[in-house]
Amino acid sequence: MILWLDQIDQNDIALTGGKAANLGAMAQAGFPTPAGFCLTTRAWREFVEQNQLEEPFRQVPGSPETLADLRAQITQAPIPESIVALVRQAYRELPARLPDRAGHVGTALPVAVRSSATAEDLPSASFAGQQDTFLNVTGLDDILQHIQACWASAWSDRAVQYRQTQSLADVSVAVVVQAMVPCRAAGVAFSLDPLNGAESVTIEAVEGLGDRLMSGSAEPVRYRVSRQGTTTAEPRESTILSPRQVQHLAKTVRQLEAHFGQPQDVEWGYVDDTLYLFQSRPITVQEESFFNQSFPDENRLWAAGFLNERFPQPVTPLGWSLIRSLLEPLAFRDPLHYLGIHDLDDQPLTRLYRGHPYTDAGVFWRIYKLFPDALLPEDAVRYFPGNDVSLRKRMPTPRWGPRLLWNVLRAALADWQNWSSLHNWRAWQRFVPQHHAALQTLDAQADRAMAALAQSPAAAGNQQEVWKLIMRAQDLNKRLLAVHRWSLVHADLTYTLLRRLCLRLLGPEKGAEVAAAQVTQPPTRSFRLDEALQNLAGQARTYPSLGHAVRTASWPELLAQLPSIPQGPAFRAALEQFLAQYGHRAYSLDIYQPTFQDDPEQVLTLIRDLAQNEGRPRPQRAQVKPENGQPWQIAPLRPLTALAQRYVLLREEQRFFWQQILARQRRLVVALGTAWAGANLLDRADDIFFLTLDEIGQALATGRRDGAEVAGRRRIAHEKLCRDEALLPDRSYPDYLRGDTPVRLPALAGNGTLRGQPVSPGVARGPVRVIRTPGDFDKLHPGDILVTTSPDPGWTPVFGILAGLIMERGGQLSHGAVVAREYGLPAITSLPGVTGKLRDDEWVLVDGRAGIVQRIDNA
Repeated sequence: MILWLDQIDQNDIALTGGKAANLGAMAQAGFPTPAGFCLTTRAWREFVEQNQLEEPFRQVPGSPETLADLRAQITQAPIPESIVALVRQAYRELPARLPDRAGHVGTALPVAVRSSATAEDLPSASFAGQQDTFLNVTGLDDILQHIQACWASAWSDRAVQYRQTQSLADVSVAVVVQAMVPCRAAGVAFSLDPLNGAESVTIEAVEGLGDRLMSGSAEPVRYRVSRQGTTTAEPRESTILSPRQVQHLAKTVRQLEAHFGQPQDVEWGYVDDTLYLFQSRPITVQEESFFNQSFPDENRLWAAGFLNERFPQPVTPLGWSLIRSLLEPLAFRDPLHYLGIHDLDDQPLTRLYRGHPYTDAGVFWRIYKLFPDALLPEDAVRYFPGNDVSLRKRMPTPRWGPRLLWNVLRAALADWQNWSSLHNWRAWQRFVPQHHAALQTLDAQADRAMAALAQSPAAAGNQQEVWKLIMRAQDLNKRLLAVHRWSLVHADLTYTLLRRLCLRLLGPEKGAEVAAAQVTQPPTRSFRLDEALQNLAGQARTYPSLGHAVRTASWPELLAQLPSIPQGPAFRAALEQFLAQYGHRAYSLDIYQPTFQDDPEQVLTLIRDLAQNEGRPRPQRAQVKPENGQPWQIAPLRPLTALAQRYVLLREEQRFFWQQILARQRRLVVALGTAWAGANLLDRADDIFFLTLDEIGQALATGRRDGAEVAGRRRIAHEKLCRDEALLPDRSYPDYLRGDTPVRLPALAGNGTLRGQPVSPGVARGPVRVIRTPGDFDKLHPGDILVTTSPDPGWTPVFGILAGLIMERGGQLSHGAVVAREYGLPAITSLPGVTGKLRDDEWVLVDGRAGIVQRIDNA
């Protein structure tokens, strides 16, 4: 009934429970664990039988009242004298097993009494915190009392519920009694990062006993130790552990991982420089490594800028691999090669952290190093922590010289029509008809291929044909982005230069207004999409029977009801026309997210929300007022104004055309996924989005269809990431990472006044409405101030009801800024954390000229 820890190994789980089995394995392997003994599950069963408690256990699980009654019976029943005698004898012998016996006399030895259930500390279920542990217990009577409390804790509401979720019906409870260790510092350590799977030891430390950390009453100091031995601490000035203690603990944790054969979660403590280990169990909460990529260089800085606008939610493997395979070479590697930089050729330039994409910040710093301050695009600040653009000058390369000039000249001559801001927009004009023709051909081929696949889904030839069309569409993406990347550069440069010249010539306030007004002509397709939705919403407001159907019916129900409504056929025709023009739009570039055509319920929700806002003004575009001193009357600025206007428009237009291709890829992918699911090669058709582009191609090329398990596991991990983000949206997508650690930037200063970057002039006041996803659009009312991270172009339909816009991230040419200027909507960006600082219904004044957000009274 009683075993000393050094008599136990991992084969004894049924007798000693998981915690004691792991402690015994550690003791036998020579790891420093406090001496102790285990009251085994035989003693527990003897206690149950002697007190005739078998019948109450048959009622488990039961109501909370039933469980409370069972716990009361366990704690009030007498412990058999045979068990009491064994515990008494072991407690008396315990001091003799301690390294320092002189300080302990008889039964005065303080001990820890800890539960060790047979379903605890397993690879599939940690049971962390589900049963109780009691510290500093002294004397036999108290030990016996706490043994019963440990037994009872296995039938707490939370422990029973946890076992149910893990499908564990039966459990027996052993109890570990160990000598207390007077720790100077204690905590937990993980042999790899439990959040992102990074291969660095993560240590959390507090002063004193570790229960302060477990209870949440103390904020830990966090250390990370890379496989190469590099150590970082947060906060950096911490002195809880010395560098030598950190390295020794990290080495021990890795040894435990090697001993147990899998990553470990370890509880530890230091007495002076002596390390003790109190527990080691498998790390059970690891997200799929695809979504958390880690690299050896712990000091590498990663920036979310540029990508966080385009992928606000965690990406899927297929969605990201489609984009990444084009993004890295076209947007990053080619520019580096133009500058003669090749030392990054063997390193990835992008990565994922919790499903969110990042870029090596050094790429941007090198590209912008050669820019003089006067020409540095204003949006470049998003790649520099603290907006410190001087960091770019610290980069070792590129350096001016004959070789650099030759590299740039050679690249420019090879693709001069795109390099030249005078010609890139013309190259786009030539591309557009080719794009439309290619899409028509692709549509015809896709219809035939998908019809054949639907008829014979198992035929390898039919699957291969669909795959060829997916890759043909990918080639169209590449051709579009080869032009688009230069349009982005020209938009940044021309608008930055125009805005700075206007500010210099006309002053801060007038110059900002004039520069913004110039680039709103002509209207973007996003604005036209909003007008089309407004027309549909207007019909729903005008005709009561139609409006009732729009408000109350789902999409299939609405289509069924429209023929019987007088205005129904005309409304349906307008809907079909809208989907024909804009059905390819989606709220993300990740093709996992359905388009308007794939999920028309999204369109109906927008129409419903707009129709219900009866007082909503129709969207009005910002107008240029011909006053003296404006740029079009200043001859030197006319050519620059024309170029800036063209490229700011192209920046938005090209996203529209890009999504036309992505929508067709999505359609083909869904067809292939449906075929694989029908043949039981995937659990679900949409699991195909959780395989990468290469994995799908390899499966088709080799005939192997073993991706179902991988895809299913990734889908579950992705769903968890999305749930976590909904619970902690402010912490899920940090602006920067240093290695695998989020970089903490200074919090927004000020309670009443916040300062950011003005991106659209004007002044507005109104109530705050914090919106993070399109699913929150129904919260918006006319006159609200929208507060968000960074709006997608698909959000445009709600801009017409807003009074102002406040964004955490983005720049002068972010989608939110461009559309805000088009609506004449005061807008401010570069306010990190503002979605957590401002609250719904509090009133603010937005000054889009000075970049100020002021809390005000609603008066």
